Amino acid sequence: MRIDVLKKLNTTFSHVPIFILKEGESLNRHAFFSLFSNTDKKYLLAFEKKSPLKNGHSHLIFTPEGREVVLIGIAPKKDFNHRKAMLALRRVIQYARKEKIKKYAFNLNDFSASDFKGDIKDLAEVMAMQCEI
Repeated sequence: MRIDVLKKLNTTFSHVPIFILKEGESLNRHAFFSLFSNTDKKYLLAFEKKSPLKNGHSHLIFTPEGREVVLIGIAPKKDFNHRKAMLALRRVIQYARKEKIKKYAFNLNDFSASDFKGDIKDLAEVMAMQCEI
């Protein structure tokens, strides 16, 4: 498996963006949301309104402009800890393999938990080890 570290996801979407949303969190506050066109934004918000994400839900969506987007629901912020973050990462990997997604991108900040003592670099290292398992 190859792991790429991207400073910024470009708008050409060579990687499938994976939105990790805590239960009750809005899609339009995610870092990747601003990269989409207005048409895709409206489509994603309509999907979110019709089918709100809950812990354990996963969706592969094709936007009107033909882009793939993965939405994965995780535990609410008050219940989110480092152990659940690593379980969520494993869900992301499992879902990407199941859907045969070769290149995907997720935001490291989606996995940061209040009980994790390291910085973002330490989190990236732990997540890379989890991806290789």
